[in-house]
Amino acid sequence: MNQFPFGIDFVLGVDCPDTKRYKSNRSSQADYDCPFCHHKRKFHVDHAKGVYRCNACGESGGMLKLHQSLRGLPDTKVAYADLLRIWNSTSEEDKKSTYAVKYSASDATETKATIIDVRDKVYKNLLGYLSLSEEHKNDLLRRGLSEEQIVKGNYKSLPAVGFCTLAEISLWKSVNIPDFQDAMKYWQAVFKNGSVIPGMYRVNDSIRIVRRSNKSISGYFVPVKDCYGRISGMQIRYDNLPENATEKQIENYHKYAWYSSSEKETGCPVTGIENVHHTFTVDGAAPKTVYLTEGCLKADIASAISGKPFIALIGVNNVSQLPQELKYLKENGTQLIKVAVDMDYRDKPNVAKALANIMQIIGEAGLESVLLTWPSEYKGIDDFLAEDARRKKKNSRS
Repeated sequence: MNQFPFGIDFVLGVDCPDTKRYKSNRSSQADYDCPFCHHKRKFHVDHAKGVYRCNACGESGGMLKLHQSLRGLPDTKVAYADLLRIWNSTSEEDKKSTYAVKYSASDATETKATIIDVRDKVYKNLLGYLSLSEEHKNDLLRRGLSEEQIVKGNYKSLPAVGFCTLAEISLWKSVNIPDFQDAMKYWQAVFKNGSVIPGMYRVNDSIRIVRRSNKSISGYFVPVKDCYGRISGMQIRYDNLPENATEKQIENYHKYAWYSSSEKETGCPVTGIENVHHTFTVDGAAPKTVYLTEGCLKADIASAISGKPFIALIGVNNVSQLPQELKYLKENGTQLIKVAVDMDYRDKPNVAKALANIMQIIGEAGLESVLLTWPSEYKGIDDFLAEDARRKKKNSRS
C-alpha cells in the first residue's frame, strides 16, 4: 500500500460514491452494498489491506482491480495511471481526508487467534456454563433435531449477563492452574497485546466476552467444528427480527454472524481460523462419501436426520480452505463428494457461479462429485429432509 498515494477508500469514492457503507466491525474494515451484483451489505472492504470481496457474487481483488473492473479498463496498469490522474486533480483538502482514512485504517491492530486446541477448550467451557432457552430449543426441534441431538450439538443461547465472569471462569478451567488468581495472571499475560480468543477482549485487569444480544433480539451459538471434533470458532444464529423492527435494526441485521471481538481495541478477529465445519470426525479413515453444503446448522440438521457425514462451507463463495480440506479427505479415503447447496442456484446467477466453482475445486482435488437436487419449494437440504421425515412419520401412524 505504501507505493500508492491513495487507498481503496479513494477508489470507492471515485467509482461508487453513492454506495452505502454500513457499520464496520473494526476500524479498518467495513461492509457496503456491492457495486457489481448490488446485494446489500455483502461487499466487504479491508481498508488497511486495500482489498475487497463480495460474499454474494464472489468478486474480489485489490483497489486497482476494483477500478479496472468498474471502469472497464484493459488492465491494472491502465487503472493505476487513471487513478493517479484523478488523484492529481483532487483538491488538497480532499486528499487530506483520504490520508486520514488511510492511515487510521493502516494503524489498526489485528490480533491473531490462538491455536485450535486452546480455543476448543475455552469455547467448550464457555458453552458448559450457558443454557438453551425454551424458545431456541423449540426452534431447533422444529427444524428437525431431536432433544438428544440438540444436547450433542452443544447449541446454547447467548448470555444476557455475566460477561466478565463467563470469560474468566472459562479461561481458568482451560488451563491446569488450580488457583483462579494465578490463572488470571497467566491469561492477562497471554492477552497483553490483545485477545487470542475470538469473542473475548481485555478491559484493564479483566477479560470479558462480547455482548451479542439485547432485549429486542437475541440468538444462539452454533459451534464450528473441525474434522477432529474440536470447536474452531462459533457462529451465532440470530432470532428473526420483530415485526416492529426499526429501520436501523433491519439495516444492521444478519441472520448468521461469526462470534468475534474484532471491533474491540483489544479484541480478536476470526481471520485465518479453520472454517470448514464437520459433522463427523476422522479417526484413521474418512467416509468414502461426504456430503457438502453451506452453513453449519444446515449441515448439522441434514446430517442428524439422514445419518450422513456432512462438511459445510461458511457461505458458497468462502472456498479458500476447501482445496486443502478435500486433499485431506482424499488422503484418508474419501472418493465422492455429494454437493447439496441451496436450490436457489437455479434462479440466482451468483449462486450458480459459486456452485460451478465448487464443482471445479472438487474435480481438481481428484474426487468424484454428484450434484443433489430436490423439489425447489424447499430451499435447503435440511428443509427437504426435515419435511420428508415428518411425512414418513405421519404415514407410519396412519
